[in-house]
Amino acid sequence: MRITAKILLATVAVLFVSLDAQADENLFGYVRGVEVIPKGGWELYNTTTIRDDKDLGSYTAFDNVTELEYGVSDRFNVSAALQTLALDTSGLVINGYLPGDMDFGLKPSGLELTAKYNRR
Repeated sequence: MRITAKILLATVAVLFVSLDAQADENLFGYVRGVEVIPKGGWELYNTTTIRDDKDLGSYTAFDNVTELEYGVSDRFNVSAALQTLALDTSGLVINGYLPGDMDFGLKPSGLELTAKYNRR
């Protein structure tokens, strides 16, 4: 086995070993799992989605969601999430969907409050 292959294999092994476990997971970024975090536990998530490129014109959007989750009990969690959006478009007019050029930085676009109960 060559040195480069050994280094690559060692790097991949270290990355897999160093992955930390999470109490909850958002499958594909949108589907929520059923696991709850332990009583008194906190989790902070930050998800950024970049949408880019259109056939005609220029389009770039950044969606950001920051969520704080708290374990009220070993079976019940509550969370709050702030959603923000940044948008830069030019040369687009799509039947009223994006009525012309837009350019603004990160600004609030939504608030989400959730509760999760696992009855086991």
